[in-house]
Amino acid sequence: MAVTHEQYNNKLIRPDRQITYPGIPYKDWPPPPTDSDTICMNCPADRPPHRFIIKKGDTVDVDISSPGTPVIWRGIVCAIDRNHPEKKKVKVSFPDKNHIDWFTLGVISPVAES
Repeated sequence: MAVTHEQYNNKLIRPDRQITYPGIPYKDWPPPPTDSDTICMNCPADRPPHRFIIKKGDTVDVDISSPGTPVIWRGIVCAIDRNHPEKKKVKVSFPDKNHIDWFTLGVISPVAES
């Protein structure tokens, strides 16, 4: 049975920022946006497969866990770096912890809008 675009999006936390391409192979997804306030992370192995669009000002969860100690901090994206020599990164501010730091996209997760 085929899954509709609406059914895919019902399983996502932020369907406005987690874009699905049902029936289109990952290699054929359209190019991501390239403006300076946006960065994308492709998640073809997730269910559903999607592209997570991150923008400055977004609230995100950051997984800073160590082995055996799960830790998630919630913060606000304040900068984006596409040109980092190792990986694309976002700078996240944690106002309640008085802390700001850079993180690779792999530890960033969307937060549902309230």
